[in-house]
Amino acid sequence: MAMKIFNILLYYIDRLLRSAIFILLSIPLFFLIIVIPLTVKKGKREVLSETFTKMWYRLLFFIFGIKLEVEGNFDEDRKFIIYANHLSFLDIPAITLAFAGKRIKFLAKEEIFSMPIIGWGMRIQGHIDISKISSIRKTLDIINKDSIDAICIFPEGTRQKILGDLKELMQFKEGVTFLIENLNLPVYPVGITGTQKVFPVSAVIPRSGKIKVIIGNRLEPTGIISEAPKNHKERRAFISNFLKNHLEKIIRDSL
Repeated sequence: MAMKIFNILLYYIDRLLRSAIFILLSIPLFFLIIVIPLTVKKGKREVLSETFTKMWYRLLFFIFGIKLEVEGNFDEDRKFIIYANHLSFLDIPAITLAFAGKRIKFLAKEEIFSMPIIGWGMRIQGHIDISKISSIRKTLDIINKDSIDAICIFPEGTRQKILGDLKELMQFKEGVTFLIENLNLPVYPVGITGTQKVFPVSAVIPRSGKIKVIIGNRLEPTGIISEAPKNHKERRAFISNFLKNHLEKIIRDSL
């Protein structure tokens, strides 16, 4: 019993020390992510902030002992769409690092943009607040920029509350079907596992562990749409269910 208490105590001391080191090293990076970019032109501002954000994500994973494992053969020179399941705040860092050589703009909820520091960085980098009506037009405009490689959306709309079975996803929102119908870009389903254990919704400090990002095979939008019904409502439901079932299979096969 005494040994068990001692081990628990050591665990929390370790977490607190890692947190203190992370916060200390994050201070100059936050300055580089938020303050320095504001002194340069808008185009360079986004790139500069994104570059330092990736450094911050790598620091986060290193200090807290989080291992990122990427599965799947990804080879895409064109612009593309990513859609992924959503389990934790660490989903965005995991996808960003898994596609490290690509500039990705995320569609995120308003609550993310309202967060101090993190939300400021998201705004500086030009990520998209999906809760605004204007976000639809902004998405179309952003993906047409030469320097942007991809748009990433979490079609479930919010993080899954369950911590156990990840095989069944929540019903997809219509945003992902809109992107597929209007952008005519290759689509990559991306399954994420482990983030719900490393950094659960209720957690304050990340735990050590493994995060897996599974990049599925490319889907062509024309192939999906050609199989869908002509009726507008039925077509969107068909596309949504097709994407959901495809991603569930990717996650199920990886477990």
